[in-house]
Amino acid sequence: MKVSEILEFERLPDPAVRELLERSGGQPHLSPAEWLLPSGAGAGVRDELTRRGLPFEVFYELEPAPGESPDELAAYLPVQDLDRLEQDGRPLVLATDPRTSRRIASEALVRVLDEVTTGVTWAPSGEHEGMFVLAEARRIPDPVVVPRAMSLSQSDSGAWAVRSDGRELLTPASVRVLRDAGIVLAPFVSTGGRTLPFRSPPIFGGRVLEALRRRDVNGIIAPPVFLGQTGEGG
Repeated sequence: MKVSEILEFERLPDPAVRELLERSGGQPHLSPAEWLLPSGAGAGVRDELTRRGLPFEVFYELEPAPGESPDELAAYLPVQDLDRLEQDGRPLVLATDPRTSRRIASEALVRVLDEVTTGVTWAPSGEHEGMFVLAEARRIPDPVVVPRAMSLSQSDSGAWAVRSDGRELLTPASVRVLRDAGIVLAPFVSTGGRTLPFRSPPIFGGRVLEALRRRDVNGIIAPPVFLGQTGEGG
């Protein structure tokens, strides 16, 4: 997995800082105050910024390395709420059920996913004709590891939402389960020395991501957000 650093500044970098960032291969990211650095360039830039006394936060972006096997990939898949989805006639639909926050899919997409998953159960939606809700999937055996949590919040159900710095990692045992199942659930997260019930979206394996990428699926609103593995990028 290729790991790039994103530096987030409290204020816009001055020309001298921008020159430093550009000289290191950096480029503005989502805003002029966020800069994406290529893999391997971060340490020297961070040291120089610290020497200059400039405050910043470090985030990470994980992407598959060239030639990386789909069997090693894991990602969250950002999808639209069903009630905000533009109904454009495409038969393949993947969205979020606004009432339960579970994934909901059209019957045609469920048939596609059945070919590349095991242990995944879809139940007819009682509210949306022709749609099926993700009712069950295998659980990974180990917690998702978050090396640094930027924020934590607990829901009424007792599960925790965790905002990471971009690094969310699976153990090798969890990757093996994902490889076999295609779609899994993560009931726990480990961060700051604690293991907590986790409010997490489903995790999709590489072969499922590839099957979706090859098709015109309505509801996918952003590229996959990749997870790493323990021992890399952590």
